[in-house]
Amino acid sequence: MKIIQKVCLVIGFALCAAISANAQSTYVTFSVDMATNIAQGAFDPSTQRVEVQGDFEGWASGDTLVQEGSSGIYTNTFDVSDSSIIEGTTNAQIQYKFVIQPGGNYESTADGDNRSAYIPINPSPAGFVLPTPFFDDDGAPVTNEVTFNVDLQEQNVLGNVPAGGYAAIRGNYFAGWSEDFDLTNEIANTNIWEGTFPVIASPNADEDFKYIIEPGLTWEEPDAIDSDSGGNRFFAIIPPNNSSQTLPLTYFSDQAPSPLCTVTLGVDMSVIAAEDPSFEPSSVVLWGSFNGWSDGLSCTNNPSSANPNIYSAVLVEPQGSTFDDQFRYIDNSGTIYDYPNAVDGEYNNRVVTIPDVTATNITVFFDSAEFDDYLSGPVNVTFMVNMAPATEVTLTNYDTGIPIAPFDPSTDNVYVNGSFNGPLGDYVYFNQNTWGYVWSSPAPGFELNRVGSSLIYSNTITLSVGTPIRLEYAYGTDPDAQFGGPVEDETANNGVYHMRVIRNTSTGAYNMPEDTFVTNEIAPYQEPLFCALYPADANLTVHTPTNGTVPITWLGRPGAELQSSANLPGANWQTIAATDGTNWNIGFYGTNGFVSETNWPANGATFFRVVKH
Repeated sequence: MKIIQKVCLVIGFALCAAISANAQSTYVTFSVDMATNIAQGAFDPSTQRVEVQGDFEGWASGDTLVQEGSSGIYTNTFDVSDSSIIEGTTNAQIQYKFVIQPGGNYESTADGDNRSAYIPINPSPAGFVLPTPFFDDDGAPVTNEVTFNVDLQEQNVLGNVPAGGYAAIRGNYFAGWSEDFDLTNEIANTNIWEGTFPVIASPNADEDFKYIIEPGLTWEEPDAIDSDSGGNRFFAIIPPNNSSQTLPLTYFSDQAPSPLCTVTLGVDMSVIAAEDPSFEPSSVVLWGSFNGWSDGLSCTNNPSSANPNIYSAVLVEPQGSTFDDQFRYIDNSGTIYDYPNAVDGEYNNRVVTIPDVTATNITVFFDSAEFDDYLSGPVNVTFMVNMAPATEVTLTNYDTGIPIAPFDPSTDNVYVNGSFNGPLGDYVYFNQNTWGYVWSSPAPGFELNRVGSSLIYSNTITLSVGTPIRLEYAYGTDPDAQFGGPVEDETANNGVYHMRVIRNTSTGAYNMPEDTFVTNEIAPYQEPLFCALYPADANLTVHTPTNGTVPITWLGRPGAELQSSANLPGANWQTIAATDGTNWNIGFYGTNGFVSETNWPANGATFFRVVKH
């Protein structure tokens, strides 16, 4: 950031003006009145100085202001054009505070937030001058009649204004955010609500507020440029005393009128209906930021349609708008939440962007779950873990958090616990306890056996129909009867567990690669899972031709097939029969489990891809 001393603006104006004419420069003059603080003995000009800190300089060391003669005003001008807040071609917003040094005494503003102001991107050559408040907003109060006005046009179109609804404001000055100050409807425009109220405050003090819709206390969410550090709208009390000021007309939540789109949001519950015996069809609901997560919308299905398991709700939203949403349903274990791409470990709300059309239909799979994301038959899965790291470090009792001795193979047992055989879409498994949080006494079949005298432990567990093909699990020990021993240090790894994929089910048996017991120095391994979201996870590789054939390898999985084409673009893709993980069993085991392999005749150009049908 470049500093322009105040004296330069006086005796070197021609030079400073020439510099200011550069389109790359944005000069801002800051000033603060320290008179009250000087009179109260809270600031000594002979031993102390005043700085300004803000987002324009990264809230770093601060920039010193200069006293104007013998007055209480301290001021200076800075070039903020290299600041990250100055972007684009419209106004920017700046946030700042004044500080007394030494000591780092930050001022306390009337609204409790940083000072905020709008900065034009292309100010005049002389720069932009901010108002002069009193430090701590301790000046003699002035009374202003302030007019607030808001346009509810878009909210009316979206149905967000209830029958008999109206606009009001709340703010730090207005009963400390605890009481409505109602606005009245303009006769000329039924969408605009207005009100004028006396505001008594220190000159140029910042006040903050928000518009609300009543009844129901619906708070607006202003855009970032219109929000102070508390997320509220802001304005400054402009002197002199007994003056009036009118705030700019704004749209509620800064949502200007736009073309609307009728959106049918659907969720395919086919896998849930087939695999979760306690699924309640009438319980499917849609939640989201489109109504402030205030309530769920009931979703209905069409029993006579080609797919009666699609449940949907209809919204009317502005074209180009974006919101978060989440489907939910109820079974005998409670509310089950939709986690898109849950089989990939992606546990977030969905994000919907409305296209520029008048109507659209968006349908997703609950949990991104298609039938081939789950076992279609039982599979005997062999788990194997190297416990050597557990013998070398102090472990922690999962239930008590008390450190205990390292793993002792002569006295301690080893178990695996994870996302096996539980209700679809949930993580409630062993004895209906939440796995990973409550380690109850597991069934004997989940104990691993020591391999000879080594520190390798292994066992084969039969996983039933409906188990996700990508497994999330952890290992633990059992030095006492309550299974309260140490488990892998998932806390040190941000709650991340082992994740591996059952890539091949053709023989009814699958061997997991050897795991290593997790400590705070060893992270759990997570295999990639090919899907539409992560196509590169197929690790498709065409190797060097050998003896007239080309070896091709890929990380297979149920539902993923190898395809070929003789040309690109305009490819005519042909599926290579039975190459999905439920059929193909030619290959080898590697770090990421079973690697599918085939040889292709090296007799011309051929292109390959892996697709999930």
